Amino acid sequence: MGLFSRNIELLDFQRGARHWYYAIGNRNVAAGGATYLASALQRGSISESADLARNTLDLTASQDLEFLAQFGGTAPMQPIDVVLRKQKVSDGSISTSWKGVVGGVTWSTHDAKIHCLPPMASLQALALKRCWQVGCPLALFGAGLGQCNASRTAVQLSATVTSVSGNVVHAAAFATKPDNWWSGGYFAWQTGETSEVRFIVDHAGDAVTLMTPALLDVGITVVALPGCNHTMTDCHDKFDNADNYGGQLGIPQKNPFGADSIY
Repeated sequence: MGLFSRNIELLDFQRGARHWYYAIGNRNVAAGGATYLASALQRGSISESADLARNTLDLTASQDLEFLAQFGGTAPMQPIDVVLRKQKVSDGSISTSWKGVVGGVTWSTHDAKIHCLPPMASLQALALKRCWQVGCPLALFGAGLGQCNASRTAVQLSATVTSVSGNVVHAAAFATKPDNWWSGGYFAWQTGETSEVRFIVDHAGDAVTLMTPALLDVGITVVALPGCNHTMTDCHDKFDNADNYGGQLGIPQKNPFGADSIY
């Protein structure tokens, strides 16, 4: 904020129940029941375009900013919301200038750049539509009419970590299920006010291999959920959820429009 600026810019980063409040300037600001800490944050221009994916916002920060500590290793998988607000110096009124999510952080020699994306940008991406197929196309644990609706609580398992080596995590509870039971699933744990998640790509005995490393202490408890191979066998035997299976098991194996003249 310049000496004669009419507005103070305020940034609110939110991950789960945790907030990081920063004021762009050299003094703390009390606003809306929160204290925004003085920071050397600088923002780029706010783009406005009919193409939502282009309406981005870049922030430059010193590398010792507390908010950046969670990006020191593997970036958190939980979404981080960003709100840019303006407070009028004259009357203290607050308005919202921009909303979005943190898309990533890039590091340079002396500072870090926080790339923020509009929340609607992800909705513009092309994706596969639901097809007529034998395998189930539904997202595991998706809730709602026509969705998977498998119960998380019925299949989740608490496990105490006994050792960690790179991407491999050991816990005795993992061995209570046959090999590959947890493959394609994930586990979560609490770190203060936030929840961390890691996806499991392989399982054998008491060991699971993660997609990305996790900074876990021995003795911490994680809650694991199994993966699904989207077959009726898994749906019935693993999740007791055959009534919600999304595939079409009755699809004919022979194509009536194929080259065979006799169907």
